[in-house]
Amino acid sequence: MTSTANLTRDETAARAAEIRLETVDVEVDLRDAASADAATFPTASTLVFAASATQTWIDFVGASVDEVIVNGAAQAVDWDGARVRVAGLTAHNVVTVRGRGKYSSSGEGLHRFRDPVDDAVYLYTQYEPADSRRVYPVFEQPDLKARWRFVVSAPDGWEVLSNGAETGRESVAGGARVTFAQTHPLSSYITAIAAGPYLSRAILVPHARS
Repeated sequence: MTSTANLTRDETAARAAEIRLETVDVEVDLRDAASADAATFPTASTLVFAASATQTWIDFVGASVDEVIVNGAAQAVDWDGARVRVAGLTAHNVVTVRGRGKYSSSGEGLHRFRDPVDDAVYLYTQYEPADSRRVYPVFEQPDLKARWRFVVSAPDGWEVLSNGAETGRESVAGGARVTFAQTHPLSSYITAIAAGPYLSRAILVPHARS
């Protein structure tokens, strides 16, 4: 990993002064997560933001960056393993970055665990202090909040959770594609994904007696 993985206060303050983030749509595909050799997963972010600068960077620590689209035009990928540099920004921008993330076994980013009891795979995210960039491309700093919308593809029968309420589920090859409602403005490290054959149960809360 290059030294640019270290985010300094001065450079993130400068980025925050130039960027006003509005929304981020994230899509991750976990349908192969249960495979014995699963090591990476497709991931993509579409960031909508205003900018007073013509260039900036988007944070991503993963296996690859495969495509960068800035305001409808493809750009050559300029990624050093930690930062995706984007140019040609205007006053209002829509930037999509597609790549592949790495599953984690250390509790950083998207943790993948195979339970020795049931031999099933369970996934969950842990982003503090700066590990959401291990799962999707992002402005990795808490003062750049956004309204988030997540779409997660997972194997059939898996429970899939995120910050927003589930709003749709459709069958796709090898699993289901689950869509979640857009959140209120959040810092990236507060966003979350959990997926796996988890058991869930409704909790009934009694009404308070008057």
